[in-house]
Amino acid sequence: MRDFLKGGLQKAADSFARARRVAVHDSEKEERAKLYMEKHLLEIIRDAPDTNFYLLFPPYSRFFYADMRRNTPEDFFLHQEVIRHLVERTRDRENIHIFGFEDMDFPDDIANYKDITHYHPRFNSMFLDAIAAGTHKLTPENVEDYLKRCEQKAWDFDIPALNDEVQRLLKAAEAKKKG
Repeated sequence: MRDFLKGGLQKAADSFARARRVAVHDSEKEERAKLYMEKHLLEIIRDAPDTNFYLLFPPYSRFFYADMRRNTPEDFFLHQEVIRHLVERTRDRENIHIFGFEDMDFPDDIANYKDITHYHPRFNSMFLDAIAAGTHKLTPENVEDYLKRCEQKAWDFDIPALNDEVQRLLKAAEAKKKG
């Protein structure tokens, strides 16, 4: 993590201003992802109508999505297309429930993560409570608004400010070690 904070975060901060706002799609990757989902997930769901499936998209840190949105937008929009496709393809299936948490505020705080993708275990209880209550469920009626909120949050995340704070803290920690 320290190597990332010293190098990878700086690289992302340096590229922050060069990002384009346009959506970028890789239709070949999208088709491969859809075929993969059909074969390895949707087929299983279809073949087990008496089994309930609960899928959740684990919320990586906002930095992860912000960096992806700005530096590899085709991957960001592929991720969104996967969510959209799963929700649409399961609209008539009562045995699948899809949940999304990327639009929440806690991914904004890097302190909630041990690295850029693994959140603190305390959030597992929050996810289970949401699943039990049926909140944060993605449906054909709300998925587009959800994806727009997720993209806006990724776009608005201030990577340079995060980098400045992290570099300040790293320097303070090193000075304390020496002193």
